[in-house]
Amino acid sequence: LSGTSILSDAPADVAYGDVDCDGEISILDVIVLNRNLLGNGSLTEQGLANADVDGDNKPTANDALAILKYVVKVITKLPV
Repeated sequence: LSGTSILSDAPADVAYGDVDCDGEISILDVIVLNRNLLGNGSLTEQGLANADVDGDNKPTANDALAILKYVVKVITKLPV
């Protein structure tokens, strides 16, 4: 389609599960995401993209649970 562009709000390089953007997936990512979900913290645009591990385009409690399961090795990979 000429003259049409598709823009994405998500950052180009997504590190799924790394909510606090420190380069690691840990329990701190679960804590940061849960605080955000409760309204007690904010996430960067990158953190929001990294938090969406189930692919529904928004961070939710399901994402926090999936990251927690990954951290404690109940699952071996994140859903996305």
